[in-house]
Parts: sequence; C-alpha cells; structure tokens
Amino acid sequence: MISSLLLSQFPVFAGINRRNLTGGALGIIQCSLLRGKTNVMWRVIVNHTNKPINGVKFKLVASDGETRDIVEAVIPPSTDYQTIQTLGSTKTAVTITGEAYSFSLSGVYRYWLRTPLSVQCN
Repeated sequence: MISSLLLSQFPVFAGINRRNLTGGALGIIQCSLLRGKTNVMWRVIVNHTNKPINGVKFKLVASDGETRDIVEAVIPPSTDYQTIQTLGSTKTAVTITGEAYSFSLSGVYRYWLRTPLSVQCN
C-alpha cells in the first residue's frame, strides 16, 4: 500500500520530441501524466550566448482542442528557457507552435518553429 501511494506522487514519463528552431536553437517538448493531468515541459536552448531569450510567444494545442497561450518576458534573459504547463486532463498528444525572441538595441533576433512540433503523451 505504501509503495502504491508513493508511486502515485511521481509522474509517469509519457513522451519527448525535439527539433532545431530556425535561428540557432534546440526545442524540446516533453509531456508526463500525473493524477489525471498532463504536464507539458517546453525548453529552448540557444546556441548564441550573446543572443539570449528575453521574450517568448508559444501556443500549446492538446489533442482534445484545449489551448494554452504562453506569452511572457524572460527575466533575466536566458540561453536555456523552460516552462512547465499543466493541462486540465489526460491528453493523448500536444502540439506547440511559436517563437522566442532576443530583444536588444540593435534589433530583434528570432528563434522559431517552422512547423508545429508534436509529442505523444500515451
């Protein structure tokens, strides 16, 4: 009984996928299922240390149509951006679209997904 109680506290790894973003970054999406909810981790690792991420605009779309917009400033700027979003129920798949930005006095540099990136959650 104790082991089943402890196991229910840890997420079940469900899926992971990655893709290079245009502009020189790696995007990694991972989902895990825990207590009837889906946790989605989205991470962007930038190759340019002099062009860190300081703003993002992404959209998650779940297999059942639930959507989540992620629009935020990244303070302090980071070359390794990560967010974890919890979706309301167990999902079979999640897709992400969007871009990350490096704003500076010399202009805006973008890291973006050319096509949506999906991960299977079951």
